Amino acid sequence: MLAVLDRAVKKPGAVASRPVPDPLPSSHTDHALGPYRMDNVLAEVESLSRHNRIRNKVVAFVDDNIASHPSRAKELFKGLIPMKLKWGSQASITFARDEELVALAAESGCHFLFIGLETMSRKALAEMGKGQNKVEEYDDALRLLRKYGIHVMGAFVFGFDADDESSFTETLDFAMRNKVQVAQFAHLVPYPGTRLYNELMAQGRVEPEFWFEPSWDARVVYTPKNFSAEWLTDRTHEVQRDFYSYPSIARRMYYHRHWSYWFAFNLLYRHSLSNGRSHEVGDHEGTGNGNGRKWLAFQRPARERAESQA
Repeated sequence: MLAVLDRAVKKPGAVASRPVPDPLPSSHTDHALGPYRMDNVLAEVESLSRHNRIRNKVVAFVDDNIASHPSRAKELFKGLIPMKLKWGSQASITFARDEELVALAAESGCHFLFIGLETMSRKALAEMGKGQNKVEEYDDALRLLRKYGIHVMGAFVFGFDADDESSFTETLDFAMRNKVQVAQFAHLVPYPGTRLYNELMAQGRVEPEFWFEPSWDARVVYTPKNFSAEWLTDRTHEVQRDFYSYPSIARRMYYHRHWSYWFAFNLLYRHSLSNGRSHEVGDHEGTGNGNGRKWLAFQRPARERAESQA
């Protein structure tokens, strides 16, 4: 995996746009900045040497949402087409509402997108303020992405007040049915400074200053509404184990040009779960921010991105 160095901002990863206005009141992302100049972004990608094998690697655009401005995203994708790259990024599920956008992304070399699907519960989506996600559109959205050869790395979160036992079963069934190539399943974390944290603090349901405890990210640090913290932890791990079981991997794999890569990735993640290290995979300390250094689909990025928006 190759991250292009963005010399303008001195951090790893090519950045096509800065964070943009977001309706989520508890997001931890700075929304005051606007998009970068498109010609600068294309020039940065174009600066990769044409005299070695670097073009056969994958460029990682570390935007929180590569298509937050659809018209600019289309402009970017059109500019990437002549470069014949392979690339991936993060996106909202709303990406798949525009087939022209999806088609241009695929033509420009998009091979995968990390998407916060979050939950199958409409009530939980309302609870987290993520009204742009429409559960009833999920199946068609993933079908369209598969049609164009764009593979989904899905992120799911458990532990909202609206969640019950059916939330776990429905989420796993959805991921299996839609052949999600890679998924992360995390329990909710009320990050300080978010609306969720403030609400749970007012209700006396979160451990004060939990982030000072070394093991905070390996356990539930608040009191769930419909089950115990221990049960939430165990059930989340159970869903992970079921998703990365050998029968599940075989069922979710389907033939495409890069299937062997995704098959190997699943085996690697399965191995990390077996060794109790799923939250450490892909964690590179001391390099950039949470999304920039670890967005590629592992345990903590879902917490830093989706759960802080709850």
